Amino acid sequence: MTLSDLAAVGGFISGIAVLVSLIYLSVQVKQAEQNQKAMMQQARTDRSIDLNMAIVRDPIIVELVLKARDPSKTFNFEDISRYVAFQRAIFLNGENTYYQHRHGMMHEDAYKTWENTIRFNLSSPVARVSWIETRSVFGPDYAKFIDTLIEETPVLNRNAGDETEHRWKANLQKEMARAAT
Repeated sequence: MTLSDLAAVGGFISGIAVLVSLIYLSVQVKQAEQNQKAMMQQARTDRSIDLNMAIVRDPIIVELVLKARDPSKTFNFEDISRYVAFQRAIFLNGENTYYQHRHGMMHEDAYKTWENTIRFNLSSPVARVSWIETRSVFGPDYAKFIDTLIEETPVLNRNAGDETEHRWKANLQKEMARAAT
């Protein structure tokens, strides 16, 4: 075997090593991307939980949310300021979610879950008014997106009174009956 033959074998082995390294690097990049998406999804979930827990933990927000669901109630300036700030937090979380999805950093099923949630929120007249009050602080693409959702989403009467209690009790009775069988 000549020196040039050894050089050719060495070049071939070197080429294989580079190919293996590139494959390994590709796998690592894909795993890093998946981990990054998972971390972003967890952060989004944590923010959503925090917003929901704020309702549960803070009696002022509980009162505002219940007041918002009852059209016979009126809001004073302090109520309006607090409720709009609460809704702004929901819209800020939504803007982050919207742009993560738009830039390919969120799975489609997670995005659809968020979209269904924001549509539900936007079915409330007071959430819509909160959007009108805060719309100018958001990016134009997100603002247009929310405007479109508002146009497409019917306003629902979600009074927190007897209807909700009745529905809750009926569903509870059904589940208790299923548990008994």
